[in-house]
This record gives sequence, C-alpha cells and structure tokens, in this order.
Amino acid sequence: MMYYMNTEMICHPDSGIPLYRQMADSLRSQITSGKYTAGQKIPAEAELGECYGVSRVTVRKAIELLIREGLVKRQQGLGTYVATRVFVESPNAGGSFAASCRLRGVEPHTKLLHRELHPAGEALGADLGLAADAPVFELHRLRLAGNVACIYEVDYLAAEQHPYIASAKLEDASLLELIRRETDFVNAGVEDLIDITPADDRTAQQLECRHGTPLLSVYQKIYASNDSILYVNRQFIRSDRYKYVYSNRSVFRE
Repeated sequence: MMYYMNTEMICHPDSGIPLYRQMADSLRSQITSGKYTAGQKIPAEAELGECYGVSRVTVRKAIELLIREGLVKRQQGLGTYVATRVFVESPNAGGSFAASCRLRGVEPHTKLLHRELHPAGEALGADLGLAADAPVFELHRLRLAGNVACIYEVDYLAAEQHPYIASAKLEDASLLELIRRETDFVNAGVEDLIDITPADDRTAQQLECRHGTPLLSVYQKIYASNDSILYVNRQFIRSDRYKYVYSNRSVFRE
C-alpha cells in the first residue's frame, strides 16, 4: 500500500520545539481529523523520516509518544496502527447513545441502512402485542461515535402506531425523540435480554470486523407509560469499541 503525505519540511529545527514533538503533533492532528482512521496502518518509519526530513531516532521518539497517549499501537512484525478508541456509555446519559457520545466529547452519527414494511410474524408479533399478519416497519441503522462504527441496530415498530416512519428522516436522528414528537407516547423503561452472537456477513461489513467475531447482542423492549410496547430492537455491539452500561436509573436506550 502506498501512502501519500505532504512532503514539505514541516519539522523546523529552529522553532524551539523538539523535532519529535513537532512530528508527533502533526501525526496526532492527522489522526484526530480522520485522515488516519481507527485500525489503519500509518507509514513505516523510513517513509515518515523521509517525509518529515528527520532521523529514524526522531521518528521512533514521536511514535513512542503517541503510543503512550494511546493513539497508536505497534503490532509485532506488521507495523504501527491507529488505535481504536473504546467508548464507555456514560451513567449520566440515561442510556442514550447520542447523549453518551456527547458527554464523552464525541459527535454521534446514525446511518439508515435499510427500511421496509412487512408482516410481523408470530414471534415478533407476540413481543409487540400484534397479530402475526400486522404490518411492522423494520429499520437497520448503524450507530457511530465520531467516525467509529459501534452498534448495528435493527428496530421494529408497529405500522399502525407509527405510520410516520414510512417517510421520516432517520439519518442522524433519535428514534425515540421522533416518537415523542409524533405521538402521545411517553417512554417508561426498557427490558434487555443480553447475549453473545457471532457477526454475520452483514454486521461484520458494517462494524468492520471479521465474520464470526463475537458481538454483544442486546434484544430490547421499550415500554410506554401505559405498559404497551413502543418498539423493540436488537443491537449488535462491538464491545472492543463500545462498552454497554446498564443502570436501573435508565429509562431508555436510543
């Protein structure tokens, strides 16, 4: 793989700042800006030295500094890679993915991958309190903390209760906030069934992992204040990227 970087001499010996720190600052900026993303290999030491116009010793000191900061990690015999940040749900976020990201200083994003309408079927209908032939919306969404894909989520909503879902804008949107705006329902709690499941081709592709990677699986029922079901979802979570926190103070997870 070839790497293309600005070959301008960006380390200045007369600046009063050690060269390795100048180089580390430059690489740090490229990582935080998203030029180098989590899991991506950065150029080899020789390439970096040529690009920055510094010695291999300087390159190594810069890399060691970034390793200590947790931004990169070395893999023996393979090179240096951008480290994957682990996000932990904030106990002060009320179970909200979006709120938790913001409390951690990261912008949340949601991508709508798929939306369809189909009969509920026996099992899903029973969980939603519907007949097997009742129509439900099925939504597939990818939840990202910054630019890091953390959760693949599949939501199911009764079409009769939530007809607005057919045309709702769901990119970077909170499903629960949408329900609050469009209906009189008030969420009153959740019920979680937690398991481990291997990534299939679909979830592996979206969560950037290998087929068969163990994922935390959370099957969740979101209740309204009248004890009816607002909707149900299944979340597939890369627990090496996102730590799911359960608290009995939480009233929803959206």
